[in-house]
Amino acid sequence: MHKCPYCGEPVESGQERCFACGRRLTGRRGNRRKKPVNPLIFVAAGIALIVAVIGIIIAVPKQSRTRKVKKEKAKIERVRDSVRRANRKPHIANVSDKEIERLKGGLGTVEFRFNRVYEQTVGKKPTGEQQKITNQFRSQMSRLKSMIAQMATAPKPKRSQIADSVRVGQRQLRTLVSKLARAPKNR
Repeated sequence: MHKCPYCGEPVESGQERCFACGRRLTGRRGNRRKKPVNPLIFVAAGIALIVAVIGIIIAVPKQSRTRKVKKEKAKIERVRDSVRRANRKPHIANVSDKEIERLKGGLGTVEFRFNRVYEQTVGKKPTGEQQKITNQFRSQMSRLKSMIAQMATAPKPKRSQIADSVRVGQRQLRTLVSKLARAPKNR
């Protein structure tokens, strides 16, 4: 049995007013009347959600179309630039073939020395250190060969920088050959 929150008199369930004090008993769950839910709120929220989804569906393809157009324009511009470059007469001084041949010959000598040392020191299966040195040598060698190929078409100031870089690279290759000769061997 429940009591009135104001006067403390016993009250029966379902009673709306206290017989002792006359006050209304609204704080109780069983006695509350539920306010009907307005369906317009749900309809308005649903319409807003549908409008938002439609807006997103329309906006996303439009953005992707503008991105596609920008990419296509950039691609066309790159092609135009490459055509312009191809049609432009090069302002490159003649590269002395002697200099390129000298650098190629130096690389050939270092490569020959490396192959000889490799055959003499590396057994059937190279050690980890030998494999590491071999990989470094081969990547450096291919990088230097591509630099020499670039040298034929480079302008004069750039050409001298490339030649200096190739000479430094040759010294590094010689160092790698020496390291390979001294590396621990598999016996």
